[in-house]
Amino acid sequence: MSDAQTGDYATGVYNQSNDEMLYWGYGLYDDVRNEKNIKDAYTRIFTTIDELPLYVPH
Repeated sequence: MSDAQTGDYATGVYNQSNDEMLYWGYGLYDDVRNEKNIKDAYTRIFTTIDELPLYVPH
């Protein structure tokens, strides 16, 4: 199943400390839904999360 508007399999949104929103879309290779492609999408999602700057409110 994909997002009806973008075709993304998964989306990510991050609210930065300055209230700026960042958005990502993650698709599946050749839009094929199988275990290998889903694992790849999740790997990319967690890689993105890991690379985000850590925001610690003061």
